[in-house]
Formats: sequence, structure tokens, C-alpha cells
Amino acid sequence: MPPSGAVRAVLVVGFESFNAALYRAAGERLLHLQPPVQLSVFSDRDLDAGKAELAAALKEADVFFGSLLFDFDQVEWLKARIEHIPIRLVFESALELMSSTQMGGESKSKGPPPAVQKVLKLFGSKREEDKLVGYLSFLKIGPKLLKFLPGKRGVKEGVQGSGMFPDAARYMAWYRRTHPGAAAAPVVAVLLYRKHVVTRQPYLWDLVTALEAGGLLPLPIFINGVEAHVIVRDALTSAHEAALVAAHGRGAASPTLARDAVAVDAIVNTVGFPLVGGPAGTMEGGRQAEVARSILATKNVPYLVAAPLLIQEGYDLGGVDLEALDGEAIVSALRQAAEGLRVARGPAGMRDLEAGLPAGVSISAAEVPPSELKRMLEFPADWGPSEWGPIPFLPDRDTLVRRMEKHWGPLDSYRGIASSSAGGLVITGVQIGKVWIGIQPMLGIEGDPMRLLFDRDLTPHPQYAAFYLWLQGAHGAHAVLHFGMHGTAEWLPGSPLGSSALSWPDVLHGDMPNIYLYAANNPSESLVAKRRGFATVISHNVPPYGRAGLYKQLAELRELLADYREAPGSSKDMRGTIVSLVVASGLDEDVVLEQDGVTFDADIVGDLSLEAFNSFTFRLTQYLQLLEGRLFSSGLHVLGKPPSREESLEYLAAYFGDRVPREALERVAAGESVQNVHVGGAAHPEAPSLLEEAQSIASLLGQNGEELRGLTRALSGQWVQPAPGGDLLRDGPGVLPTGRNIFALDPYRMPSPAALLRGSRAAESILAAHREQNDSAFPETVAVNLWGLDAIKTKGESVAIVLHLVGARPVKEGTGRIARFELIPLEGKADALMWLGRPRIDVLCNMSGIFRDSFQNVVELLDDMFHRAAATDEPEDANFIRKHAQEMAKEGHSQTAARLFSNPKGDYGSMVNERVGASNWESGEELGDTWSSRNAFSYGRGGERGRARPEVLDSLLSTTDRVVQTATGREDTPPRELEEVLRLEYRSKLLNPRWAQAMAAQGSGGAFEISQRMTALLGWGATTRFAPGWAWDQAAETYALDPDMADRLREANPEAFRNLLRRCLEAAGRGLWTPGEGVLEGLQQLDADMDAELEGVRR
Repeated sequence: MPPSGAVRAVLVVGFESFNAALYRAAGERLLHLQPPVQLSVFSDRDLDAGKAELAAALKEADVFFGSLLFDFDQVEWLKARIEHIPIRLVFESALELMSSTQMGGESKSKGPPPAVQKVLKLFGSKREEDKLVGYLSFLKIGPKLLKFLPGKRGVKEGVQGSGMFPDAARYMAWYRRTHPGAAAAPVVAVLLYRKHVVTRQPYLWDLVTALEAGGLLPLPIFINGVEAHVIVRDALTSAHEAALVAAHGRGAASPTLARDAVAVDAIVNTVGFPLVGGPAGTMEGGRQAEVARSILATKNVPYLVAAPLLIQEGYDLGGVDLEALDGEAIVSALRQAAEGLRVARGPAGMRDLEAGLPAGVSISAAEVPPSELKRMLEFPADWGPSEWGPIPFLPDRDTLVRRMEKHWGPLDSYRGIASSSAGGLVITGVQIGKVWIGIQPMLGIEGDPMRLLFDRDLTPHPQYAAFYLWLQGAHGAHAVLHFGMHGTAEWLPGSPLGSSALSWPDVLHGDMPNIYLYAANNPSESLVAKRRGFATVISHNVPPYGRAGLYKQLAELRELLADYREAPGSSKDMRGTIVSLVVASGLDEDVVLEQDGVTFDADIVGDLSLEAFNSFTFRLTQYLQLLEGRLFSSGLHVLGKPPSREESLEYLAAYFGDRVPREALERVAAGESVQNVHVGGAAHPEAPSLLEEAQSIASLLGQNGEELRGLTRALSGQWVQPAPGGDLLRDGPGVLPTGRNIFALDPYRMPSPAALLRGSRAAESILAAHREQNDSAFPETVAVNLWGLDAIKTKGESVAIVLHLVGARPVKEGTGRIARFELIPLEGKADALMWLGRPRIDVLCNMSGIFRDSFQNVVELLDDMFHRAAATDEPEDANFIRKHAQEMAKEGHSQTAARLFSNPKGDYGSMVNERVGASNWESGEELGDTWSSRNAFSYGRGGERGRARPEVLDSLLSTTDRVVQTATGREDTPPRELEEVLRLEYRSKLLNPRWAQAMAAQGSGGAFEISQRMTALLGWGATTRFAPGWAWDQAAETYALDPDMADRLREANPEAFRNLLRRCLEAAGRGLWTPGEGVLEGLQQLDADMDAELEGVRR
């Protein structure tokens, strides 16, 4: 019981729950005040598990304190229960809760009184971004002014311990005096959260000692969060900034740069808030980014962020983002940073670079004996807990060796992909000066890819491990450059979010700085390289665009249709010719010949009415126009090479379409200044702005040289400017120029308003198509694929489809971040702004590993939505989620509202592609079983982090009526059936001579791309049974049976050409294709010739 007359105070802490014990100790002291204060301390965990006790305390409270509370549901619950409390003080929390702050009935949500505001303006600089810093300065100085005021003061000012220094300069003087051997060491500034320093969080010591162990000089600076940019801008400097000042005067730097600013070689931000703005933000987001970029570009040193992504902005990710504040992950990144700084400060001639290429020359370079591989896999003999942060215990030194031998057998007797006669693991590559070029080993398992399905903790094979460990050790590489996306090292087994000493990406990358060249339009997979490989990602442009056009029979058909339109119905012979050509080209399945709902074939076309045939030719003409206008990548991109005049024109023509005449774009691509265009003799009203945009895009495309400059900056240990990744046609010119460190999107604002609109339209089209085919009945379950790349490119269109099907809408909190997916009422009510008016559709969400790991907040919001929908008291025929959940509950299943499924935690991929690629399957049903067994793991809130729930998945699959996959093409298209999409893809790309010639012209890489498309053709046939004979006929004719094309592909990439041949033979052998007379024999002879050639036998 509290003392008589005690003031009752309640404190609820969020992200700083580690301080709860400190606050309780303060509460003991408050009881001895007069009047006594009873302080009840709660954490945000009590808002879930201890609501009853907290609610009782709030009911009797006189004072409420809240700190770092952001969860939307928790904030709503708290707001409703503190309204009666007269004194409410809320710090660094959601805006909705901070607005509740008041003192004795007077609200403080609108800021301090005018007199106080006038005093605050006297502190800090006049810059907008420094306003909150000035307020913080006032708070520090304010207590010192109290002694000049009358009255008694009950609390004396606190004094910092003797281990603290008032500024960085004095700390550096002390450090160099007490550590004389560190005088020449690179200096790394580490920004630390003051509360963590005060409460002596253990990871802080780990960071400092790890830096020292890596030969670096640590400069730890503790701050409150809002002044991070001021510290970096004014208290720290760099050699680059000093050079700017020397060349251009102090005007080249910040006017507030301190005279005794400390020169640093790298900056690590562990505070957990954006560089500019602090926890709540103090200015508009675009301005924040502009200020941060200016500061970091002036310093031009590596900048590493170690903080949860929910409080980071894109511009902060100019170095490496570590996703979680995990001591071990930070240590791993710092080891790479230390090596990068050591190399950057050394002479240029000492730098050895490793570049992993997908194909190239293979020559013997080194051999790793099994005993040496064991030694490299063992942990240091003297490693201990103090170096590894939060790990409660340490595994044995040979843990990795034992794990590898469990799966691959004793290393001493292992024989794998490239073993010598003595049993050593051979590393192949080619040395060119200081550059060593090697081919990343295959990740798959020879002859047994299914082991990745059943062995969840499978290790990389010994050859793979030896490759990277040799680069680290015997070869002594100073950096590794992964050339081109879709590498495999970042996908290896291990922790999906925070790296540990047992995570294979960290084990194999070691201390080598990892530079990764990645296509600018694929930011989602680059996130995995950042998170799991600590990579600095350098973007490169995509190849120029081309229009598919029409070819062969399709071009002939277009001309025939044009002749028919001149005199429709004049000749039945022409009608027969048109239909015969349609059948020969396989278009009779794309555009169906019908009358009154009855399908006709070519033999009885004469029985069709003129009206029905004219309708058929109209639909056929529309389809040919669709094929002719589809875009594809024309060839491959050359790193750092600006586009030619013709290539610039193709980029511009694809971007503007019909909005700007091609003649005007030709002049822009040629470098001319074009002010206006005329259409029909009149000036185009929008021409000036469109032409200005065209000239800007042409200029940005001409800056492709930034790709090589960005690469050299990264290898030199400099700051690489961050930028959003994306596609020019879909995301606009903001993705240019390339050569920057790309990031994706803010996951807390997904789906975007535009994506929500597009997704809603797509969902309506899906429902309309289903109802048209099923007597107006709604589907009960729709499966929607949630893929990371698609979600990032479309800003969350697939998530919007899920919301619309279920009947839900995003609800945003004060900062604009989405905090809940709220169910829309089924029927309209007096106070309802919107209602659904149809049943809620159940949705089975199949998530890729990237989506699962990158958008955990979205996963939790969706899971919350599904659980609320399942628990909502609505009729079963109006809520299929509730209906199916109750049916599964009757069968004894648990977690019946689970709807979000993916691979096991830390794993990626369904293994279907691997089985198709290895020809290791017997039937489509077997491939389906592979998929379902790999994707039966449920994710959501709380402990739902990869729980196997195959019974729930199977139940949902049994009620699934449709499957939806968002397309991330460069053009917005309406939803289409899968077979229609495949037909369009095959006709506009794989079977298109323009695409084939463009790819063949790219040599080895182009041949590889063609080969991959043939494997995909086989895979789609295996899984969907859609294997049209015309597609295989034309593919074989285009690539294998055309002597000129076959010679080009064989010469450029013999392995790719052999794979192409074997996919054709496999399709025939599995009954997916019936080749014409003599075709099979010709393919078999080509395959035999290729075998002999690859074995060194020339015929």
C-alpha cells in the first residue's frame, strides 16, 4: 500500500525497457520525498501480458510518464486510459500519444509558450535542422540558471564520471597519450546512445574492443540522438574535407565546423535514429535526406548504420545497414571496415581484388588440403565471450568442421566438384596483375539437390567453403567484388537478420570488404547482400529497351488482316487463309474462333457468320498490336559505358511512348536542344516540359561512367552516395544515374497510395473474371504470391491485392507510417464511411524469403488482420476466412488463422527450379509436393516465426480457386491468366528473332540467358502442363536447327548450347513435345557432337 497522501505516478517505457530496473530504484528514493511519490514502473511488454495490473494502476494515477512507445495498438489502448490523469508527460513516442501531454489540465501538445520559444531561438544555430539541438542545449544549461532565481532547490546538478570527456579533441589527446602505439591507426567515430552508456550496456565495450583489436582507434561519442548530424558535421572532419578547405577555403565546409574538429576515417552510427531529425524527426523528410547527403558527401568516409530498419531512412544506408542492433553483427561489419580502411590507406599497388564472375576462363591457381580447410574453419583458440556480445555461451572451436563433416563426410576423404588426385580442393581462376578473377562455385549439390529440402541446417559443400577461405587466407585478398546479381554467398545457411559466428555468409566473407555490382532495378535482392553479406552495393543500368515487333508468320498475318479490312467478307478464300495461318502459328489458342459461345475450328470456318468472323479478326488485330508493342531488354549492359545515340533513343522511346514524337526524341538522343514539337501543324501544349524531361533523362543516361567511379570509390574506402533502386519506366528518372549505393523503400509505408489503387483495381478484375466463369460465385480462397522484388518495384501492389480481397484498408499513425490493416464493415451503417458489400475472400499468402525477412512489419500487420477477420462475428457465407478457420478447428488443427507461409527460417527458395535444372523429377505432382513441403512454415506475430503447419497449408490449398502473381514488367497491364502471360512472353521474347539476335550478339552471357529461358520453358511445362508444341517447334528452329545461330551459340558458350539442346530432348522424352519428322534425330546428333567437342574430340 502507498503511504498516506502519496502521489501516484505510473511510468511505461518502450524501447528502453532495459532501464526498468533503474527506474524502480529511483522509485524507492521517491517514496522518501515529502509528499511521498509512489512510482509504478511498467514496460511495453505489460501492454500485452499485464494489461489488468497496468489498467488498475492507471485508474488511480495522478501522474503519467511515457517514453519510447510507438506500437499503434498499445498507443490507442493507453490514450483511452490516461485521459483522466491531470499530469501526463510523454517523451520520444508516437505523435498520437505525445499529443496527450499536459500539466495540470493545460495541454502542451502545441509547444512551449511564446516567451519560452523566444528564449529557445537564442540557442543553437539558425538552421532548420538544428532547432531541436538548440532546445537540448537549453535543457543542459537551464539547471545552471536556477541558482540565480529565488527559492529552494531540492535536487543538485549531477556530475559525469571522470571517464567522460567534454569534447572529441580532448579525448583524442588523452587516447594518443595513453596509447602511443595507436598514433597512426585509422580513427573510427562511433555514435552511441546516451541512455545505453549511462546504463552500461555490454555491447558498447564489445564495439570499442573490437575496433582496437582490428587495429583501429575508436572515438566513442555518446549523444541523445537529435544532435547526431551536428556532431558529424561540426565536431568531426576528414582528409577529404581538409582537402576541400585547402583548395577552396573554409566556405567549402560547414561554417560551424570546429577549429579543433577531429579527423576520422569512418563513422559508425549505433544510435538507432536517422542522422538528421532524431527519434521523432524535426523537418520534412526530403529536406532531411538533402542535409544528410550534404554532410556525408563532404566527409566522404565510410558510414555504417547499426540499427533497426524501422527507424532508419534511405539516405542513412550509404554504407552497410545491419538490420538489428546485434553486437556480433556489428563486430563482423567492423572487421570488414577495418580491413577496408587499412587497404584504403595503403599504396594503390598493394590492393588485390577478387571478382566473382558467372562464366569465364578456368585455370588451376591453388590447392587447399583438407587439413588446411579444417584449420581455417576452426575458431581462434583464445576467443571468449567478451568479444562476441550477447552470445550466452560459445560452441566448441571445431563446431563448423563437425557440421560440415556431418553432411559431407570426413573432409580427409571428401572428393567433390574439383578435387585433385591427392584429395586437395582445387581453386581455379586467372590472375591479371593485382586482379584475380574466379568463378563462384556452384551452390547446388551434385546429383542430389533434394538434400537441401530435407537438411535444414545443411552447410555449403567443402569446395565452396575452400574457395572463399582461400581468398581470405593464403591468397590474402584485400577486397572481394561480386560481379553481377544473383550470387549465392549471401543466401547460405545462417541467421536471416543478425549475423553470428555460425552464419556461413559471415564465415566465408570474413574480413574482406564486399563490393557488389547489382542491377539498379533489383533493390530487393540487393538488400539480402547488404544484410547478410555486409555488401556495399553499386548499381548498374539495365540494357536498352526494344519493342518486340512482329516476325515470320505473325508479320505475314498482320499484312493479311490489313488486306481483309479493306474489303471484309469479299472472299471466303481469304478467310480460310487467315485461319490457316492462325493455326500454323499457334494463335488459335490465344484468340479463340467462336460464334454464340461455340468454338469453331479451321475446317468449318465457312459456317461462321460474317459478323462473328469480323469480330474474330478485330480481336486478332488487337492481340497482334499487343505483341508488337511489348518491351524487352535488348542485349546486355556494358559496365560504365554510356549508351550510344541509338540506345539512348530506345530508352527515351520506351519511357515516353506516344507522348513525344519519335523525331523529337531522335534529336534529343543526338544531343540537340529541342524546345518544341508540332503535331498537325500546331505546337504540342505539353512539349516544353516533356522535352525538358527527355533532355534530363538523356543527360542522366550519359552518366553511366558513374558506375566505374562508384566502384573505385568503394574500393578506396570512400562514401558512396545512396539512392533508391528501381526501373526507369516504372519508377521514373530518380533511379538515375546508376553507380550509387541503392536501397529499396520504407516498409512502414507499404502499400503506397498508388499501389493501393492499382492493387484494388487488379483484385476487382480478378474477382470479376472468376465470377464471369463461375455463375457469379465468388472464390472462397485466392492464393497471392508476396515476393520481395515485386513488392519493392510496385511499392506493395501485391499487399494491396490481399487487402482488397479480404476487405481491409491501411490506417496510418501521425508520422504517415501504416500501423494497422483495419477491416472494412460488410454492410453500410449510419456512421460508416465505406463498406464492403460482398464476402471477405480468404487469402493464402506465399511469401518469398526476401519478403519474409525484409517486411516483417507487414507480415505482422497481415497476420493481425487475418486473426481479427477469423474472430469477427460475421456469417460464414460472408467471411470465408472465418468459415475456413472454424472448419480447420473442428478437425483439431491449431493456429487456424495462419495465412502467411514461406520457407523454413533462414532458408530461401522452393527448390522447384533446382529440381527442374537438374532434371531430377518424374512428374508435375512430385514438383508440387516439393513446393508444398518447402513452403509449409507459418509466420506472423509473437512466436510464429517459421512454425511448420502443413495441415493448415493443405486445407487452404484444397479451397484455393485462383493463384495471383503480380507482374513486375515495365508496363502496367491488366490481370491475365497464366497461360496468356506465358504465350505473350514466349512470342515477344524467346521466339522473337529480334530478341534472339540481340542476346546472341552479347556472346557468352547472351547464350547463357537463352539457355536459362529454355530451362524455364521446360519448368513451366512441368508445373502447369502448359507446353504448346508451337513454342518448342519455333525454339528448336530458332536456336538449334538454324546453322548460323547454332554456330554462334556453340562458339560463345558451349555449355549453354548443350543445355539448350538437352532441354529440347528432355521435353520430347517427357512427352511435353512431339517434334516433327527428322527434328529429334537432328537434335540428338547435335547433342552427340557437343559431347565430343567438350571432351576434346573434334569431328
